[in-house]
Amino acid sequence: MHAKNEVMLVHSETRYSMERQSNMELLRLVAMMMILVMHMDYGAFGLPTAESVEQAPMTTFGRIFVEHLCLVAVNVYVLISGWFGIRPRMKSFVRLMLQVAMYSIIITGAFLLLGKTTFKIGYVTDMLIIGKQYWFVVSYLLLYLVSPILNTFVEHSSKREFQWMLLVFFGFQFVYSWIFGLEEFAGGYSALSFMGLYLLARYVKIYENDNDNERRRTKDENENNHPDGIASRFTALRAGSKVQVPSFKNPFKSFKSLTRFTLHVSRFSFSKLLALYLFIAAITALFVFLAYDWKGDSFGDACAGIFAHYNSPFIVVSSLLVLLMFSKLHVQSKVINYLSSSAFAVYLIHAHPLLWDEYLNLFPPIYAKFPNLLGVLLMMLVAVIIFFLCIAIDKILSPLAEREA
Repeated sequence: MHAKNEVMLVHSETRYSMERQSNMELLRLVAMMMILVMHMDYGAFGLPTAESVEQAPMTTFGRIFVEHLCLVAVNVYVLISGWFGIRPRMKSFVRLMLQVAMYSIIITGAFLLLGKTTFKIGYVTDMLIIGKQYWFVVSYLLLYLVSPILNTFVEHSSKREFQWMLLVFFGFQFVYSWIFGLEEFAGGYSALSFMGLYLLARYVKIYENDNDNERRRTKDENENNHPDGIASRFTALRAGSKVQVPSFKNPFKSFKSLTRFTLHVSRFSFSKLLALYLFIAAITALFVFLAYDWKGDSFGDACAGIFAHYNSPFIVVSSLLVLLMFSKLHVQSKVINYLSSSAFAVYLIHAHPLLWDEYLNLFPPIYAKFPNLLGVLLMMLVAVIIFFLCIAIDKILSPLAEREA
């Protein structure tokens, strides 16, 4: 199903990896597990309350902390694509469409046959990836389709121009979207935010060691192996003259130091990156916890929502730290690669509109019967079982989508 030179988010292809890198495939699995845990936490039990902070402070803080550890998962998926670069192919595009449609049809059909639901037009929109439940697929598809344009910018821009682009994008996003709530970014739940993450990962990957030779090699390989299929319409542009990107003098003198610091952080050891990641999660979780304690539910809910946005600077930085953490690992495993090729199916199955509530309703009864550490461990066990069950289902059904593609 997946060629060796593919390191994918959703069947997307790498540019220059001759073998799927198990450290990043492991990250893909961990990120999907984080999504299950995140949905198990706030999804199944709702936001914390001032009452829970007062009556069970340790448990409530633990919930908030776990949520903030897992909020990086979606961004990490996009960053992985940026780390390797996307090279769209029509076959991969069709395979993705068929995979989504296949699970929508099978799950909906099973519920109809069992008499657990009646037909609704919304089921058709879910199959066409129009429904809100599969928002990630819609956003990633747009990133997938415009990636040749983004790649052209990456290949033909100078380091200063690249820095300026990131400064403008994330500065605008953090101020107008994260602080003032500009709807176009949708709190990070959008293709626009995904494009920024993609470019950020490309920048760190290319300049992580300030290695111009790697950048030249990447450009040469991209020139010699330009995308076909969806991206073929951009061939002429890629083969033409240098793209004219305005050369701005950076008005923010501190930004040069900031980019140097970013690249310096990319060279941190795994343990240092892990410590930073845990520190940011702990600080933001503590702030949300204190917001409930000081001002009650209204202010607490507002802070919990703001800090849970995927375009939060804390989430963006933490996501990058997690990506860099796993880039430090040296592991190669056929088992990891085999399992990771079905990671996306875990999302498609458990997030299906007809299974969504079924998944969320699994956990409250467990914790109601065991309101202690045992209950938490049992819920984690259930999430792990569902994780591997979805992978097993995909291993059985995925040949159907590939055969049609």
